[in-house]
Amino acid sequence: MADNLVTKILKEHTENGSTEPGEEVGIQIDQTLLQDATGTMACMQLEQIGVGRVQVPLAVQYIDHNVIQLDHKNPDDHLFLQGFAAKYGMYYSKPGNGICHYVHVGKFAKPGATMVGADSHTTSSGSVGSIAIGVGGLDVALVLAGRPFETGFPTVIGVELTGELQDWVTPKDVILELLRRRGVSGATNSIFEFYGPGVATIDVTGRTSICNMSTETGATTAIFPSDDRTREWLEAQQRPDDFVELGADEGAEYDEYEHIALDELEPMVAQPHSPGNVVPVSEVAGTKVYQVCIGSSANSGFEDLAIAAAVLRDKSVATDLVMTVTPGSRQILNSIAESGVYADLVRAGARMLEPICGPCVGMGYAPPSDAVSVRTFNRNFPGRSGTQTDQVYLVTPTIAAATALYGEITDPRELGDYPTSPRRRCTRR
Repeated sequence: MADNLVTKILKEHTENGSTEPGEEVGIQIDQTLLQDATGTMACMQLEQIGVGRVQVPLAVQYIDHNVIQLDHKNPDDHLFLQGFAAKYGMYYSKPGNGICHYVHVGKFAKPGATMVGADSHTTSSGSVGSIAIGVGGLDVALVLAGRPFETGFPTVIGVELTGELQDWVTPKDVILELLRRRGVSGATNSIFEFYGPGVATIDVTGRTSICNMSTETGATTAIFPSDDRTREWLEAQQRPDDFVELGADEGAEYDEYEHIALDELEPMVAQPHSPGNVVPVSEVAGTKVYQVCIGSSANSGFEDLAIAAAVLRDKSVATDLVMTVTPGSRQILNSIAESGVYADLVRAGARMLEPICGPCVGMGYAPPSDAVSVRTFNRNFPGRSGTQTDQVYLVTPTIAAATALYGEITDPRELGDYPTSPRRRCTRR
């Protein structure tokens, strides 16, 4: 029987139950992820369960959410988590190393692995062929104690990609198009599996953006096959031995189907106050903007920051506009510093932030009351920015850069020829 990629991986990890859609199944988990906003409680729960060491092959505790450290509370939590990780056999990523999803995709995620994380955007690791699911902290604690992850076997939605993205259109437009079609609940209890000739035209950084925001559709997760682009990525991260070619069997079928012609996509925007409120940028072009924020776990990759720098090189952001830029990891920060991207952004007037979640989770840089903020983030629900009356538009890096230049939402295609930008692989440091 020809299986799709999701079914192949889950069958190999099924400990009990049924692999029929909707039926309960117990899945053996290879990797877990905790971050500091969820990790403290999950670790205390694991302690109460009573195991002496974690019972999964890989467990990582990241510090990337509560890192402002205005008083003793956050650093006290961080010390507890650091000590707990050492005692129980977990990796510990200290503040400043980067956003958990970027670091995990770069350093730990593997083709064919199963993973649960106490963060809804754990789905990012589907970019390298992992089945990565965001769950609650107690779910992670139970998995860390050696129990299978109990869930309903998902419906698998096959998303065929054909063609190639045009200039100024980005991989994020792929997931925005799916959100336009399905809204924020149209893929509940489902996994998006991407296939087709267009897949090879999207690199792992772009796939990460797509998988990251898949959860906004209500989906359980999303996954790309492990192919030559995956191999290139793992080699650049000095992990060539982690590569395994992995994809759907020939003739595999899906429970539902979508088709996206990449060459027909245009730059998209999610209007306030939902990631599912998606329209072409042309429908909101001209909207006056106070703030532009580039970054978050959806768009803090080297390519995302490099294209913004290329647009703004030897220019300045609009006079009455504030712009922030967040690298996704210390590795990406190092790469933009060495390539000149960092300098181009600083000269243009951007405020450069450290590699943390920051404004994406409402930790600083909130917009003024009633102001329009254009962000390359993944969510724009009311008040998430820290301002209850915010007007947050979710956009791609190309739209964000064009908007920063002119002070109003701008279709980047109006800028003319696509600029050359520094291109270098992020290598391990």
